Amino acid sequence: MKYKLWISVFFVLMALTFTQTQASHVFYTGNMLVELMREYDRYEAGVNDVNGFECGIYFAYIIGVYDVTNILYDPPNTATKGQIIAVVSKFLKKNPERWSEPASLLVVEALQKAFPLKEKKEEKK
Repeated sequence: MKYKLWISVFFVLMALTFTQTQASHVFYTGNMLVELMREYDRYEAGVNDVNGFECGIYFAYIIGVYDVTNILYDPPNTATKGQIIAVVSKFLKKNPERWSEPASLLVVEALQKAFPLKEKKEEKK
């Protein structure tokens, strides 16, 4: 089981590394994600004339990255989608110097910092 986890982590990290080196080929950069985040923040603040499509893209993008890479995190069982979004939004706001990087890389790092993997103790036989 542990072997499969490490193999999966290796392939995810390799994919992210490739994505980072090929930044011109990513669909979303941090700058693009921040623009979507700003519209989502307006929605959360109760503004009436928000672009719901952009809010949906922001929400779906982050949850999609989370779902694909969830073996890299250890969130509490009670974590909600809203909390996952809030973690990423907080990270983006605190790191504007990184907005030119691929959005997927920023989402993964934000989630890894907020929900680091915990070492599981091997059961003694």
